[in-house]
Amino acid sequence: MVKQYDRFTIRADGLDGKKAFQYEATVSGMLRSYEQMRVGHAIMQAFRFLKREVLIYPYDGGLGHCNAYVYDDWGMFRTKLSFTAADFVGASACFPGHAAGTTPHEVLFHELVHAMRESAGKRLSFKGHAGEEAIAVMVSNIFSSEVNRPLRQAGGGFAQMSISSEDFFATNGDMIRVFYHQHPEFCRWVAEAVVPFNPLRSYYLTLTGVPRLRSA
Repeated sequence: MVKQYDRFTIRADGLDGKKAFQYEATVSGMLRSYEQMRVGHAIMQAFRFLKREVLIYPYDGGLGHCNAYVYDDWGMFRTKLSFTAADFVGASACFPGHAAGTTPHEVLFHELVHAMRESAGKRLSFKGHAGEEAIAVMVSNIFSSEVNRPLRQAGGGFAQMSISSEDFFATNGDMIRVFYHQHPEFCRWVAEAVVPFNPLRSYYLTLTGVPRLRSA
């Protein structure tokens, strides 16, 4: 079974019958729901801008029990994303209630950031795996801020973090500047979001000679 939503093909590999239908309906519903949020819409718009097809299929356990991942491959779908929403619901051991960044929408969004960068040919281009993860956590935290979830500390598993946009920008300026120059359109779309934590907005507002934010 296969379901298509915009640039995404959702394929329930390894599942059949009702389970396959539920998987495809769940993931397509999550993608549609992002359109209703400013930061979520920005990530969806990025894939339309890049015009790269992405395959999403059930998490195959390749990186342990509680995980999801993105990789590049040959074939029709160069960018592939392995994710199962049911792994991150309240009854699951993968979703400790006190942890940050562990709801299904946050986990998928985090992987979509990786997938966007893979589609743009930029994944792992900033300080390897550690830098790539730091970028994905930063952008995912902006999404988490929009949906009133706690921020996740980069490099600290799923520990919560409390920091202002300005302080984060002050200590992570190099990463933000690199990310902006790699994805200027996406950063402008995210910068439109007036949410408690948005260091991309803080940075964008320092720039000159760029389009004015509608929300400024």
